[in-house]
Amino acid sequence: MLFVIISGLFAVAVALFVDGTITKRGPKLTPEVSRKIVHVTNYTVIAFWPFFTSYKVVVGVEIVFLLITILARRYHWTNTVSNVYRLTWGEQFGALGTILIALIGPSAWIFATAMLFVGLADAAAALVGKSIGKYNYMIFGNKKTLEGSAAFVLTAFLIMIVMVKFVPSGISGGWPIIILLPLATAAIEGVSPFGLDNFLIPLVVVLVLNSI
Repeated sequence: MLFVIISGLFAVAVALFVDGTITKRGPKLTPEVSRKIVHVTNYTVIAFWPFFTSYKVVVGVEIVFLLITILARRYHWTNTVSNVYRLTWGEQFGALGTILIALIGPSAWIFATAMLFVGLADAAAALVGKSIGKYNYMIFGNKKTLEGSAAFVLTAFLIMIVMVKFVPSGISGGWPIIILLPLATAAIEGVSPFGLDNFLIPLVVVLVLNSI
């Protein structure tokens, strides 16, 4: 529980710093980059909570976080969320997804994999797509780039390799799934509107890896 509190405070501190709340001017970052720094920090921290505490604690903390993000959005408490120039409910969907997979109760390693898919692969897709993306495509009204999608697949595949190679995840025998899962979740990221991928991606990762 102490680890959860300390890591949670660290994530909050990063969010406030990036937002400019605890600095006079804040870092000179675009709203999208600022938001993704908070996104990566949040999900990387959450990924390892089940190794130190119960899923009940994870659910409780995420419910509080969900309520805070709703209030922050309603009353414009932060710049990072409100200044992103597109309609997204990613923070709320992400909290709901985390709560749901915590209730499912997978192994800690599978939970971590799901969170890192959202935290790292999704962020890689957004940042690469925004910075160097040239080849655009449109699915269900969502504008994406081939470079961003490739970054998602590569990052997700590397996460899977690390989990299979170095941790006792119990998924080493499912190489077809390990190869196809990054492609499937990249497709979900490409078609999901309004930040819904933050809910769908971890859910799919947990359901698939639990089935191996």
